[in-house]
Amino acid sequence: MAELLRSDRDLAPSFLNSVLNQLNWAFSEFIGMIQEIQQAAERLERNFVDSRQLKVCATCFDLSVSLLRVLEMTVTLAPEIFLDWTRPSSELLLRRLAQLLNQVLNRVTAERNLFDRVVNLRLPGLESVDHYPILVAVTGILVRLLVDTDAQGQVMLMVTGMCWERTGIAVPEDPGMSQDNVPLVTAIPWPGGSVAVVSGWASHA
Repeated sequence: MAELLRSDRDLAPSFLNSVLNQLNWAFSEFIGMIQEIQQAAERLERNFVDSRQLKVCATCFDLSVSLLRVLEMTVTLAPEIFLDWTRPSSELLLRRLAQLLNQVLNRVTAERNLFDRVVNLRLPGLESVDHYPILVAVTGILVRLLVDTDAQGQVMLMVTGMCWERTGIAVPEDPGMSQDNVPLVTAIPWPGGSVAVVSGWASHA
C-alpha cells in the first residue's frame, strides 16, 4: 500500500481526500447526534433516549476512530504524501488534515464540554464512546508528523492550534482552536533535542 501511494501521484490524493471527506462527515454527524442525546438526557425522560439513535451515534464514533487510524497508518508508511512539497497535493492535504485534527481536538479534549458530558452519562449503547480511542489515533498522527517533519526539515509543527510553517509559508491557525483545550505532555523526545511545551505551545529546544 505504501509503495502504491508513493508511486501513484493521482491515486494518493484521491484516496486521502476520500478518507478526509468521510472523516469530516462521520465526526460531524457524531457531534450532531451527541448534542441531541445530551439534550434528551437532561429531560425527565432520560431513560427514553432512542436506542437506535445511540447505536448510530456509536457507529459514527467508531467510524471516525477507524478513519483516523487509516490516516495514522498512511502518515506512518508514507509521510511524504503530506510532507514532500514536490508533490502538488501535499500542502492541501496537510492543511485539510490539520483542520480536521483541530476539529477533533477542539471537541474532545476540553473538560466538561459536550463530549465529556455525554461520556460521563455512561448510557447503554455508547460504551465505545470515550476519550481514549480517538485521542490515541490523533496523537499517533501528530507524533509521526513531528518525527518525520524533523527528519526531513520541511515543516515546523506547533502541536496546539496546528500552526504549520513551511519555509516561510504559514498555514493559519484554526480560529476555533483554543490552547486551553489540549493538555499536553511537557516534553516530547525529539532527535537532537526535545519539543518543550510551554503554555500549550511546542517549541524546538
